[in-house]
Amino acid sequence: MRLLADENIAASVVASLRAHGHDVESIRDTSPGVTDAEVIRMALRTKRIIVTHDRDFGNVMRYPVGTHHGVLLLRCRNQSPVHIATVLGNALRTVPSSKLHRRVAVLTEDEVRFYPA
Repeated sequence: MRLLADENIAASVVASLRAHGHDVESIRDTSPGVTDAEVIRMALRTKRIIVTHDRDFGNVMRYPVGTHHGVLLLRCRNQSPVHIATVLGNALRTVPSSKLHRRVAVLTEDEVRFYPA
């Protein structure tokens, strides 16, 4: 899957995603400090789904569904990189990229919620 890891995604999580065959570009590595709007533009330009802890990307009033390539918002109780890598890896094995395309998905330990449903 083609992903754009926001700056708040740990390097070890990015490494784990890459080790599992995902094509991941990391804002932390390429463009630290860019605005959320620029992250959206980068994801659109490169056709990548944004992976982030930043709830601003889940604000459909600010970033309406369909105006970005897709957002996977991580909302886990346990924020350790090892836990996040496990939960995210499990979700990406079961959720096809087509289901994430141009949608907001909220990932918790228990479920993935999609907007629009």
